[in-house]
Amino acid sequence: MRARLFLFLCLVAILSACVNPITAPVIPSPAPTTSPSRARGEKIPVAKLSIAPVTDAQPGNRVSVTARVEPMILETGLTPSGATFVSLTKWENANLTQMRFCIELARACAPEGEWHAFQAEWQTTFDVDWLGERVFWLGAQFRDANGQPIRAYISSSARPDESASTPIVINSAIDERTPMAAQPAFAQTAVAATRRAYPVSGALVLQNGLCCAGGKVGTTIEIDAAFEASSPYTTVTQMRWLERCGSQTEMNTAPWTPFVKQKIFRYPITTANWVGWTLAVQYRDANGNLSPIYCADISIEGMP
Repeated sequence: MRARLFLFLCLVAILSACVNPITAPVIPSPAPTTSPSRARGEKIPVAKLSIAPVTDAQPGNRVSVTARVEPMILETGLTPSGATFVSLTKWENANLTQMRFCIELARACAPEGEWHAFQAEWQTTFDVDWLGERVFWLGAQFRDANGQPIRAYISSSARPDESASTPIVINSAIDERTPMAAQPAFAQTAVAATRRAYPVSGALVLQNGLCCAGGKVGTTIEIDAAFEASSPYTTVTQMRWLERCGSQTEMNTAPWTPFVKQKIFRYPITTANWVGWTLAVQYRDANGNLSPIYCADISIEGMP
């Protein structure tokens, strides 16, 4: 009897387990996490500085260096995808009240002395008493009505700073249309010495002598270069060039190519601003005689 009762109880327990099965507790899956978006950069009030290209430097003349200033809000940082961005927007009701500048030959300078009321343009002039290339440095500082510094911004290649400094390359070249006797004495002496050392003569003209070219940012324009050369001894057979007005040492790094009367250079426009583009060329005749280095430049406007 006891055995039957035991079997009956076991059977009831088994049937109860089938009717009400024991289930394991359900562990909830962790909620998906989202990576926080990357913070955008700090917005900084700046004075955006641009220098107009100097393209009319000739010995004995006066040239003007012009700096243009725009109050802007600069923002740099990372987008949510991690890409770097640089943004410039107009600084409305800008608290930019004072500025001062300096300019020096061959070395950077920091402005000193009196502050002047803010203007959108600053200009200085000086005599061209040299032949060839010279590098001047322009320094600039800005501040607000409370005397606090406003950082100057030159380009995306340089961080905004309380004292900005940027080089200005000015190339002085003889205007072949002006008789040599009418050139300044220092220019005549330099030209005579150059002709003895470099008997091949020549010329270089960009865009048929126009001052400027332009196009939309992101496009590539074509710049036409016309070459001319002659030798008192034999035929001019070779030429070499650089896309800057380099010294003889720098020109020696350029390869010689057959002489041509015309060549097209392609220039990609990357900046919505005025920039200068320079070409230098040197010629060689069949006897190995060289010409001086001839430089020409042109102003290029990038348009939005």
